[in-house]
Amino acid sequence: MADGTVFVGSHDNNLYAVNAETGNQQWAFETYFHDMVRSSPTVADGTVFVGSDDDNLYAVDAGVDGSSEGSRVMLGTLGHHSDWRYAGQSIDIPAYALYTSWVRNNSGPLAIGGVAIGGVVGGGYLIKRRRANQQSEQRSPKEPSGGSSATPVGQTDQPTTSIGQPESDSLATVEQLRAAAENALETADSARETNNFGEAADAYSKALTHYQTAVDKLDSEATDTHEELTEAIESTRENFEPVKTIHEQRTDIGELLESAERNFQEGINAFVENKQTFARIRFRQARDTFQETIETVETSDTDLLTTPIEVVAQHGGELPSTTLTELGIIPEKMAAPLADAGVEMIADLETSHEPPWTPTNIEELVEDGEISDAVATTLTLLSWWDGDDNCEFGAIRAIEQRQKQAAYGFTHSS
Repeated sequence: MADGTVFVGSHDNNLYAVNAETGNQQWAFETYFHDMVRSSPTVADGTVFVGSDDDNLYAVDAGVDGSSEGSRVMLGTLGHHSDWRYAGQSIDIPAYALYTSWVRNNSGPLAIGGVAIGGVVGGGYLIKRRRANQQSEQRSPKEPSGGSSATPVGQTDQPTTSIGQPESDSLATVEQLRAAAENALETADSARETNNFGEAADAYSKALTHYQTAVDKLDSEATDTHEELTEAIESTRENFEPVKTIHEQRTDIGELLESAERNFQEGINAFVENKQTFARIRFRQARDTFQETIETVETSDTDLLTTPIEVVAQHGGELPSTTLTELGIIPEKMAAPLADAGVEMIADLETSHEPPWTPTNIEELVEDGEISDAVATTLTLLSWWDGDDNCEFGAIRAIEQRQKQAAYGFTHSS
């Protein structure tokens, strides 16, 4: 919401502006390729930004002053599909995702929060401005409708500009563009063979860009070359689509794992600080998100963990000390048995990979009654604490194990 107006996307392919006080619709903007709007709109300096299932990011004159305040998309509140308050308000735009930016009466760089997207796309990212006569394959876009007019950026008589193409594309010959496309294909095929799906997707996208630019440069009489390039484009698309799908799925899994691991680590921190209610909430969130990740991996037609997914959790919580006795969780009478067992630091705890999860070098102390069950639970959770914010998931079994550990934390929090 901004300036008394609520902005909401709909499955009927429209972005709506609604008066927050009266509930009256102020205007509607239909997506250019008629696909639903499921993402959360956000307003920055009078422009509403929203993504659509047509793979475009739209920037529409909101007809209001100011920016979003207190919105779920900015605060990452409980239940929202993303945790933007942890994201540093930055945006990565992969080359394979074509973003057509829309701003009324403005053909300048698309910006969010005062930061031009054009400033982050130079190294492997792409924003393409289209001319009015360049339309997406197999789609017939309609004119935007509704009370708020929006004009596609770059839909002028100016030539198409594509960031990510080789410098001097406008001057390159058809054969030079063709060679550049073939070089990109070699890179893509090599990356695909090593399961580097992100690099492969970017390279395939570049190849398609070069091929299409070459087609645009052809004389109408060059029918044979046109046919060859068209076949090359179709072949490249056939290779590109599965790679793009796998990369997007792995990206989604990475985001789920990042959220789950962050909540898991925050749960451990809260438990040690005796914030049991908060710990229980975080463990529940971690448990459920790990479970969602497991289901996503299991239902995929492809092994999405052929290469491990590295997660940087950035949980932001630091324990006051890594020395157990300095954490205030170890009764004085239990400190000596721990020290005798060589357990003085968190790093000294030997992680168990199976239930009941008690660290292997603590089990005997628990059996002898030298360590209470309550302290053993805390030490078990600490054996999973990751102060480096980094972890890696290379198999579904590792995710299942983490899910069970999060369930353990939830059960033992009160």
